[in-house]
Amino acid sequence: METLQEEKISDQKTIIKLQQDLISKKNEELGEVSKTVEAGLKTYSSALQQSCTTALSPRNIAAAVKTVTQEEDRSRELVLFGVTEESEERVTSVVTKVLEQINEKPQVKQCRRIGKPNATATRPIIFSVRSTDVAHQILKKAKLLRDIEGYKTVYISPNRTREERVARQKLNLETNLEEYYCELSDAAAENKKLKSECALEVVDLQRDVVKLQRELLSEKEKQLSDLRATVVASVEDKVKAEFKSYSSVVQKTQLPSPVIAPSTLKSVVRTVVEEGDRSRSVMVFGLEEKKDEKLRDMVSELLLELNEKPKMEVTRIGSSTWKTRPVKVTIGSSVIAREILRKSKQLKNTAKFKTMYISPDRTIEQREEHKTLVLELKRRQADEPNKRH
Repeated sequence: METLQEEKISDQKTIIKLQQDLISKKNEELGEVSKTVEAGLKTYSSALQQSCTTALSPRNIAAAVKTVTQEEDRSRELVLFGVTEESEERVTSVVTKVLEQINEKPQVKQCRRIGKPNATATRPIIFSVRSTDVAHQILKKAKLLRDIEGYKTVYISPNRTREERVARQKLNLETNLEEYYCELSDAAAENKKLKSECALEVVDLQRDVVKLQRELLSEKEKQLSDLRATVVASVEDKVKAEFKSYSSVVQKTQLPSPVIAPSTLKSVVRTVVEEGDRSRSVMVFGLEEKKDEKLRDMVSELLLELNEKPKMEVTRIGSSTWKTRPVKVTIGSSVIAREILRKSKQLKNTAKFKTMYISPDRTIEQREEHKTLVLELKRRQADEPNKRH
């Protein structure tokens, strides 16, 4: 028990010693801070005393009084802009007349135009009133002049120093620039909005066009279907009637049924097939023949001049000893082939294909007959040049 008490007493003594050391250290730091503060106060006191001595010198006091007096005088002075300058004018009367327009009749003095006389510009008028309050009242009402006929270009402003005028010009410029940028931003936003609206309108119009095209296509298909049904029905009725009539005639004549030879039937079928193929083919003459030529591309380019892009098969026909062999072009439809033949006259008006021509795919007999007709036409044109053949 006694040992425990002794340990506690020893710990308390150690704590007390540490606290005393800490207090001693803090006192030393406070002493250093106090010395620093005293040195700083001495320096500040010396500078303050020197400044006061300089500021309270007679010259500085006179300059300060002059500045205050000038500012006080300037606060009672106003500048009038935009009044036409006339020879031998009474400036005081001019100022009084302008102020009467805004219901102000102050006592004005020291009225004069400022600046050098200029034949192309009107000099402003500077004048003074009795107090700053009167000057503020006039400035407050000066905006009324813009609504009075004959005074819309006249305005009144304070008598500012050069520095104040420069600062005001800079502020006005910054304000104008800010307004300009705001207008540009608004215009850009409006332009973007209009573009978006136009794009939406274009999309809506395109949808309407597509809808109308679909409706038109549907109506055309319906009409075509009705026409096809009508034609088929009419053909069936006509065939039935003809067949019935033929049967009646056959029964009346009571002739033995003719027997068609297989070779004759094959010949007839071959002729029909060939005529069907020829109706879907055209012949191109004058298309230059080259080694390793891309014939399909050459024919496609020629037909493109006629605004035609059909699916086709192309081949040159005739002996390879010919200088330029003709090209046979087989197309999927006889209707397209006839359309190409109808447009073929347009080639003579082109620079690249004016020496080429397109003709039907004729048989030998048809070519001979056509040749005879051409010769006959040339003979008649020679005999009767003034007559149309």
